[in-house]
Amino acid sequence: MELRDAKELKRVLKRALRKRTNGLILTRLAYSYFRFARRGLDVYQGLRKKYGENARFYVNHYPGTGDIYLTSMFMPAWAKRRPGERAVVTVIGKGGEKVARLFPLEDVEVLSQRDTKALIRFYELCGDRTELPVEILHYHAQAMNSGILDRFAGYKGLDFLSMYLGVVFPGLTPADAAVPAFAKDDPKIDELFERHQLQRGKTVLLVPYANTIDEMSKPFWNYLVSALKEKGYSVCTNVSGDEKPLPGTEGIFVPYKGLKQFLETAGATIQLRCGLTDMIAGFDCKKIILYPVDNYFQFGMSSIYDYFSLKKMGLSEDAVEIEFSRWKGERQVYEKILSCL
Repeated sequence: MELRDAKELKRVLKRALRKRTNGLILTRLAYSYFRFARRGLDVYQGLRKKYGENARFYVNHYPGTGDIYLTSMFMPAWAKRRPGERAVVTVIGKGGEKVARLFPLEDVEVLSQRDTKALIRFYELCGDRTELPVEILHYHAQAMNSGILDRFAGYKGLDFLSMYLGVVFPGLTPADAAVPAFAKDDPKIDELFERHQLQRGKTVLLVPYANTIDEMSKPFWNYLVSALKEKGYSVCTNVSGDEKPLPGTEGIFVPYKGLKQFLETAGATIQLRCGLTDMIAGFDCKKIILYPVDNYFQFGMSSIYDYFSLKKMGLSEDAVEIEFSRWKGERQVYEKILSCL
């Protein structure tokens, strides 16, 4: 075979391989999509069997504490639009259920992340024409294959709460928010102070971990812990699961229901912006919230501060919110923090 013929044969084989491979990829994508949709049908039928033909399902697509807290806050008012239907809120995991149970919601169903994704795929495949009694409690669910609203975060001042009220709960206002039922005199909260020898009125709860916010450096937290102790504060770290307390602090887990009582007894909290921040926005304690300028996850067209600021959302008037850049040094951050305490 001549060299020219060999090169031509190679090109032909490449084209054929590419054509077959592309077809295989499309086939796999279609199979994956419909496999999830079929599973979603099973999930949907199971829910209908459990809750009845008049049930309507409101799906939280993500286990984030802040997301579930906001959707649960407005669900009681939203469900009143359909008085003849049974409102069922689905959440991912037991933690999500505990957040939702802070509000007057009759039916809360725990689903796995996989089943939630499958249910959303089934809903997406059916489309609006089927009038499926399902609503996704997010403006751009991750499991959906289409949508542009995530890119509009921060556009012309749109913040986190505004996106929910404008897209998920159109017609509702902050005045429609339900009041969460936090515990008031839970003896278990008093036991936490006694067991960990925490001072009432002079304890700082540190929240250094977040799912979508990059963590600050260990030297930053080490210095802050040392400085707080020098000022006479007891210092503890909020931990759950496999999280470890910061060196020199007491690791504690405060149940969601007891957060208000704990923080208002403790006196102060310093948090990297996270879902827990939405929950404590209205508490009567010092709230210092940290917002990084640079972050791996981006939220539309805005900075983390512009999109998630408690003050901008109208959730808190007295929170101390500090925006910072890790690359310009963290010293200014803890100096600001210490000046507030």
